[in-house]
Amino acid sequence: SVHSFPTRRSSDLRTEVLCQWVDSVREGAFPAGVWEANALDSEAFADLRVTVSPAVAVDVRTGLNQSAAIVVAGGTADGFDLIDVARYESGRELSVDAVVAETVGILERLRVSSVAMDKYGDNAHVILAFEAAGVEVRRLDTADMRAATGALTDALINGRLKHKGQEPLTVAVLGAEKRSSGEGFLFSQARSSTDITALRAANVAYWAYRSGGPADYDVLDSFF
Repeated sequence: SVHSFPTRRSSDLRTEVLCQWVDSVREGAFPAGVWEANALDSEAFADLRVTVSPAVAVDVRTGLNQSAAIVVAGGTADGFDLIDVARYESGRELSVDAVVAETVGILERLRVSSVAMDKYGDNAHVILAFEAAGVEVRRLDTADMRAATGALTDALINGRLKHKGQEPLTVAVLGAEKRSSGEGFLFSQARSSTDITALRAANVAYWAYRSGGPADYDVLDSFF
């Protein structure tokens, strides 16, 4: 299942995964308390799906510790926006072909015609693989990523955007570090204490959703 990630309290993840004491942790990706305040109840919203103008984003990390994340962002029938991890995996040798195939399947189920990605760094060779497979790629440059990070942060602070407490994304958020970029900031994998591919993919997916989704999307065709 693409929605099989465990949901755990941020305080548990801080202590057990990141070895951070809850009463003395640093901020992470967002101001203290913001991520926790926008977590949905894991039982009440376990089956919640994006049903309004979904956007799909992919982010990968290469090197000794490789990872890939596919995230869907969009609106819901409950009236708020949602970021949802559709796929996350990590290991020493990830298959680009498998990432592309999994993403294509998600795009087809959601009737979305393109995938969004940060065009720099580790994603560059994956973008070529998507294009070779006939998939349109919405490429974000540094200015786009800066705007995306600001928009994601603002949406969480103002309570417009929710998440399901999925472990890959929450671990990324709690371990993320930021770096200054122009008049804004970016999430920095190099400075972070955890893998942040899920956060980076969520950032791009939300930007893609807010910047415009498909006009002919049919909610009845969205279910996994």
